This record gives sequence, C-alpha cells and structure tokens, in this order.
Amino acid sequence: MGTLVIAISGSLRRKSYNTALLRHAAHAAPAGMTVELADIGDFPLYNSDVREAVGYPEPVARVRRRLLAADGLLIATPEYNHSVTGVLKNAIDWLSTGGDSPLNRKPTAILGAGGRLGTAKSQAALRIVLAHNDVQVLNRPEVLVANGWTHFDDDLNLTDERVAEQVQRLMFALDGQIRLHKSRPRAIVLSANDAVLAGLARILIEAGYQVTATGDAAWAAAELKAGAIALFVAAPQFVEDEPIAQAAADSGTPLLITDAVDGFLDQLNSLRNP
Repeated sequence: MGTLVIAISGSLRRKSYNTALLRHAAHAAPAGMTVELADIGDFPLYNSDVREAVGYPEPVARVRRRLLAADGLLIATPEYNHSVTGVLKNAIDWLSTGGDSPLNRKPTAILGAGGRLGTAKSQAALRIVLAHNDVQVLNRPEVLVANGWTHFDDDLNLTDERVAEQVQRLMFALDGQIRLHKSRPRAIVLSANDAVLAGLARILIEAGYQVTATGDAAWAAAELKAGAIALFVAAPQFVEDEPIAQAAADSGTPLLITDAVDGFLDQLNSLRNP
C-alpha cells in the first residue's frame, strides 16, 4: 500500500517559488509515496460562528477529508513580515479545529524559499502554530532556501543541486517519520461530542496510540471490519447500534464504552491489567 502526502503552499501567486518547491518535492519523493497539492485559495476567512452554525465550508471540508485520509503533510511557507502568510495561517485555523482535526499528530515536513534568511522566521512561527495539534514536525533536515529567485529558472524548475539534495533528504525523512507513526497501535474514538472526541484522542495519543477521532459511525464500522484496530472507544449510543457492536465483536477489537474524559484512564488501565 502506497503512502499519500498532502502538500500545502502558503503562497497563492501563480509564479510561486514555494509551490515550485512542492512540485520538485513530489518528483523527489521516495518510491511508493504520492504527493498531491491541496488548494487553499478558496478558503473563506475563518469564522467560528459559521463553523458552529453550518459546519465547514465545502472547500475546507474537501481538504479536511483529503488530509484525514493522507499519511503525511508537506508545507511550503514563504515569509511575510517575519512570519507565515495570512492565507496559510487561515488554512491552519480551519484545519486545526474540532476533535476530529486531520492535523492531530500528523507527520509533517516544512520547507520554504524566501529572502535573506530563507524563511527561517516563518518556519519557526509555523512550528509554534502546529504545536497546538501536536503535529509531528520534522526537526531535521532543514530546507531554508535563501534568495529563492536565484535557485530557479524562468519556468520555475529548481536548478540548484544542493537544494535539490536537501529536498530529497527531507522527503525520505518524512517517509521514515510516516512509517514510524504507522507502527504505533491504531485506535478509533467514536463520539458525537466534539470536546469528548478531542479529550479522549489526546489521552490515547499521549499513551502511544495512532488515533482517529470521528463522529461517523458508518466509517468506524467499516474500519473495524477491515481489521488492524488495536482499540475502539465509543460513546454508549453508538454501541447500541448493531453494526458497530457486531463489527467490534467479529474483529476481536478491545472495546471501551464511554462518553466522558474523566475516569477514562482507569478504563484504559483496566485493559492492561485485566
């Protein structure tokens, strides 16, 4: 099974060195990895009132679905006023919300082409923003392309062999991070309560699980039937649903029933000390 990485550029310019970096990274990716560029240009300004009233706008929902299904994330960030671009920060605000955020603990690599400091400040700022979702950002290797315009030809092809080698190393490092992440036991949390989703998922992540938090019972049942789930946590109302209970029983997946964060550690501990 191949590895899917979603790539996001912090620039909306048609002739963007950072978008060109992402395209080069896609070609430099190791065998078996596919890199797909996501479009964040039609994201509206983040508005929590809109999200709470009608949900995620379709352009946002589309990228959230793609990122949830992806194994990793690649971000190319320009540097505006010593920080990330507004369009990139806005996209992260939309993608980071909710207990089922697809950013949660996602293996991620950052690179950037900019001015004299090669986006060092914007990359540092981006790491602070991504820490909110415990995004697993690679620390090495760093790809800081100073004076970006000197490393590309008129068709935005990367011409600097040293930078090309750095990008290739970054993609192989991201592949390694993804493989390490996939080796963690997998857990699913199913609840209609967003705060409970976030709380339970955080506890399981800290305990070493690879976690998917969702309110979609049909998807959760399908994943159970597919197997390879180490732990399934569900709110009581979902366990009353026969397909969910049957799928858990048929797959032999350990099941914890709760819709509260308080006391969950005791339940989790009971699995390890039956």
